[in-house]
Amino acid sequence: MKYLYKLLLLFSVLTLTSCSTILRTKNQKVYFFSNTENASITYKDSVYQLPAYVGVKRDKIPTTISYNVNGVEKDTILKGKVGQFYYLVNASSLPAYGVGYLVDLTNKKRFEYPKRIFLNAKEGLSISDIRAERNITFKSITDSVKIKNIYKKEALKYQDELKDLAKAQKDFDKRVYPKKGELFFNLMLPSIYMMGFSNENPSLNKYKYFVGGINFGVAWDYFYKEAKFLTADISHKVSSFDPIFGSSEEEIYIQKIEFALRKGHKKGRLEYSYGINYNYNFYQYEVPRIVDQSIIKPYLSIDEDPYFRKEHSDFQTIGFSSLINYQIMPRIFVGIRYNPSIYTFGYAINGFEYQDVIGFDFRMKF
Repeated sequence: MKYLYKLLLLFSVLTLTSCSTILRTKNQKVYFFSNTENASITYKDSVYQLPAYVGVKRDKIPTTISYNVNGVEKDTILKGKVGQFYYLVNASSLPAYGVGYLVDLTNKKRFEYPKRIFLNAKEGLSISDIRAERNITFKSITDSVKIKNIYKKEALKYQDELKDLAKAQKDFDKRVYPKKGELFFNLMLPSIYMMGFSNENPSLNKYKYFVGGINFGVAWDYFYKEAKFLTADISHKVSSFDPIFGSSEEEIYIQKIEFALRKGHKKGRLEYSYGINYNYNFYQYEVPRIVDQSIIKPYLSIDEDPYFRKEHSDFQTIGFSSLINYQIMPRIFVGIRYNPSIYTFGYAINGFEYQDVIGFDFRMKF
């Protein structure tokens, strides 16, 4: 019965989650129209007088449609793209590790085309004029005043788009190809990392890594030359995934505040930097209580452990800091950091001692 249940669950996941396979048809109805009366298209040896609805087969491979105006034939390439339907509907399979996406990954039904395609037959039109013609033809507008207003509206709209594109391109160039004298503020977001501590620390009998999931910080990048910059950052890490900073119920709990200064190089979207760091470490650990069985002692809290008590030591380390990250978007960077410490001073250890931090780096730059 147990195996039957597993098979039934697997069958349900593979069938019900692959919704774009089940709910979509092989062909998509596309409305073709043109701004001339004597226009037709040819698709898979069939001729359609425009305007007309045509069933276009969904496919990853671009398909060719022949457009004929007054005996002059032109080929138009129609390319499908993966539609939002594929992403949204298969989201129901996320609890099953996204198996719905995998099932539909090789299915051609996930592709879609524009619902309406306008084929311009007039020569010498600007982009805004073509958009106006599309609007006028689709709505069958004949009023001269309305037609004039549509041309004017589309022209102004296109000018605004050009300004936005120029602004976006300028911002993109500034962030991907910074110039001398530019300053960027960094916001470091939570990421996964490992903090390595030596056996010189209390309660450790060997070198041990602690996995943490909180890493907040800020940084500043100053480009003193093109493609070369200085970075100063401050970050706070803990050896757990508890979002509340402070004492923890874990046997060993660590907080690390890091100050780093690095020299960086930028090559396109790739950045790498190296330098020095200073760390202030808060190290909390448990030690056995000395219990006298002949003495009955009340505890202040029911949560207080009668056999162990918490101690802590604060110490500092100095060492090196390195970071390699990649600019996946103009403001978003992901990468890997490695910060080895070589000298420790304070309560726990004094002298040369290796400890480190290895992990992912996720930050936004403004």
